[in-house]
Amino acid sequence: MYVGSSASSIVMTPSIAVAALELGDENLPRLTDIAGLDYVDFEIEPHCSKIRQDLVRKYSEIINHSIYAIDDLTAIQVVNESVEVISDGTWRYIG
Repeated sequence: MYVGSSASSIVMTPSIAVAALELGDENLPRLTDIAGLDYVDFEIEPHCSKIRQDLVRKYSEIINHSIYAIDDLTAIQVVNESVEVISDGTWRYIG
């Protein structure tokens, strides 16, 4: 079993820009390079409620890859480029 944090999930993606969406984290260190580690070809918006999914959908229109909007009862497992969503909650794939 692996339990990761939302920050570690975001940093695995192509960009950490999703962290700054409305009501997100302020860029206190004033980062100019918001590239993630690019281990996967999608972004993740953790702690995402159904209401917030509309904001994420709008954000997806300005990025050039997909995004998973997941709540606190959802995890994403990636093994050899195979993506599996494990959930007892609410999530949405926006591609």
